[in-house]
Amino acid sequence: MEITFEKAGMVLVVTLKGRLESTHQNVMRDEVDQKIKSGESKYFVFDLTALDYVSSSGFREFFYLGHELARAGGKLAVYSLQPVVKRIFEIAQFHSAYPVCVMREEALAAILPPA
Repeated sequence: MEITFEKAGMVLVVTLKGRLESTHQNVMRDEVDQKIKSGESKYFVFDLTALDYVSSSGFREFFYLGHELARAGGKLAVYSLQPVVKRIFEIAQFHSAYPVCVMREEALAAILPPA
């Protein structure tokens, strides 16, 4: 799995590529945790366009990170889910806790504070 970060104003866009399985979940958690603790941003949008698969343990990391961001006064959103990944998010009703969006602009708008 590959993880890249891109700054978009106040938001860090996290792009995940490949498969988020139990062997990679700690990598994602550690890298995003480091960004949160450094104060680089408290608003994170996850681009899942190239995420082919997410295991249940990998999926839990999104809830963990959302919780950590909320504790820091921030927010999390995801966008552009592939059908297999989208199905897992739907079953777990992820949308009831965090924005699940189709496009990047929608995700950014969903988490940014009002101007």
